[in-house]
Amino acid sequence: PGTNLTFNFGAPCTIVSAILSDSILAATAGEFELVLFSAAPAVIADNSPFAPSDAEALTILGVISFEAAGVSDGTVNRVYPVSAIGIQVPATVYGVLKVLNTYTPTASEVFGVTLGVA
Repeated sequence: PGTNLTFNFGAPCTIVSAILSDSILAATAGEFELVLFSAAPAVIADNSPFAPSDAEALTILGVISFEAAGVSDGTVNRVYPVSAIGIQVPATVYGVLKVLNTYTPTASEVFGVTLGVA
């Protein structure tokens, strides 16, 4: 954890796809989850465990999994595409990206998240 995201869609919608992009092509692909909230969760410090409060847990809208088995590797980067999601969300959604395996990011690594909506 350590990455809090805000998505503004302008109106309620349905998330139908997601792409997690990683600026580094690490030897071992990460396993990630994007936890979506209807209210902004507390900011989590880098390398701290993901531990939403009970109140924050009640605002979770859904979870999108980015698995190593589905990655698309570029020459120097990696993309995790996910389709057929179907999570209905309000106009503004908040997210926390968390790592599930022992993935170790580099100092200059940049992650990006793109959500496709309908």
